[in-house]
Amino acid sequence: MNTALIIVDMQNDFVEGGALAVEGGRALVPVINRIAGELGQTALLVTSQDWHPVKTGHFDNWPVHCVANSKGAELVEGLKLPESTIHVIKGTSELDDGYSAFEGCEHNEGGEALDRILREHDIHALFICGIATDYCVKATALDAVKFKYRTTLITNACVGVSQATTEAALQDMAAAKVAMIRL
Repeated sequence: MNTALIIVDMQNDFVEGGALAVEGGRALVPVINRIAGELGQTALLVTSQDWHPVKTGHFDNWPVHCVANSKGAELVEGLKLPESTIHVIKGTSELDDGYSAFEGCEHNEGGEALDRILREHDIHALFICGIATDYCVKATALDAVKFKYRTTLITNACVGVSQATTEAALQDMAAAKVAMIRL
């Protein structure tokens, strides 16, 4: 197993009905379930979650969302992942925006950083999907390239906040040599 699937921010607050909903977010659930089922046989599965404190400068730019231990911060209902899935939380301090999953640590006491977890599992290639293409997915993909992982975006398993910012994000990722596929 040298591959990991990183499922970015599939949380209740980011799908329809959430505090910072992205249109089409809920429709990703069956797509990601299928992909995780297929890749999960041979790939490490990782989720990232915004896990913000009640007071953070991050909320100067965004509505309050994904507050630690809230219903909105939980993984979206219907997402079916094996117990072996590793969960990484990010944006956990008042000064941490936490866009990239690489800014996060495993969701347990003294949890390890994502890059370290991937290296310990001898991961060399990443598939990335989730919400939002133009923010946290993009930041995760660009960091993955920076950390020297072969990085592939699963385009049909992502949604963005707006068409313009999503198109710009896709161009930025392509320029950074992020491969793009549909699964």
